[in-house]
Amino acid sequence: MKSEKIKYIFLGLAFGIVGSSIASTQPSLFDIDKFSTLLAEKQSDIANRHLDSIPDILKCDRMSWFENCDELNRHTKRNPQGHLRAKDINGIEHNFPPGTPSVVINAMVSQDDKSMKEFILHLDQKNAGFKLLTSNFTRTVSEMGGMKSVRTLDQMRLDESKPKNIDPSKLRINAFIHSECSACFILMENLVTFKEKYPQININVFLTDNAPEYLKNEVIGKGFKGKILTQVQTEKVKQRGFLGWPVTWVENPSAGVRDVMLGVKTMGIIENRSYQVSLNKSEKSAQTEVR
Repeated sequence: MKSEKIKYIFLGLAFGIVGSSIASTQPSLFDIDKFSTLLAEKQSDIANRHLDSIPDILKCDRMSWFENCDELNRHTKRNPQGHLRAKDINGIEHNFPPGTPSVVINAMVSQDDKSMKEFILHLDQKNAGFKLLTSNFTRTVSEMGGMKSVRTLDQMRLDESKPKNIDPSKLRINAFIHSECSACFILMENLVTFKEKYPQININVFLTDNAPEYLKNEVIGKGFKGKILTQVQTEKVKQRGFLGWPVTWVENPSAGVRDVMLGVKTMGIIENRSYQVSLNKSEKSAQTEVR
């Protein structure tokens, strides 16, 4: 019986020692926080070393006035698709989109001689690259016999020189001019060029002032049909809302279509509008006959 008591006493002491040992090895909350902080610092240090191994965008060694320059470099590397916002030496803020070359950023932010020279060298190298690309492109296109989908300037000029498919029986052009109008003189020159290209199209020129010599020399003498309008007829034209000259009507009488052009128009514009009217594609308006 006595030996049984001694046995239980020893067992109790043993469990107490083991329990005390286990309790003493469990970390405190303070130790856990300290470990977490050290781990976070270590991870941050590893991440920063990795970022620092990537070439910098900003040359911080040239910007002693720039606070947090290194951190801005790291932030830019962490967010390569984000904009970089930085103030230059004069305090002016710049916002650089993703992909902006670092030499451009440094030239604008630091504004020192070394950065500017690097920027100029960068432009020179880019320009040399563009010249080489252009030379290779031109040579390759020539070797291929040109590009079927692209017209050269000479081809475009040749196409423009060809008459459009305009039916002269469907078209009539009426030009209202004044003998002392400089803009009217330019329009008449363009109409002369137009008539040389489309001799079958009926072109009538109406003078809104009494100038028979001008009519004889500048209108009829250049192959146009002409007429001097009376004051009543001129006022009738003005009632259509035309307060200045020249005014040109491109008409398709059979379709009741009229395209009104105010002011000077180039020969190309007259040609294109005439083509559209011949296809009945201009806005319709009520006919106003000048009698």
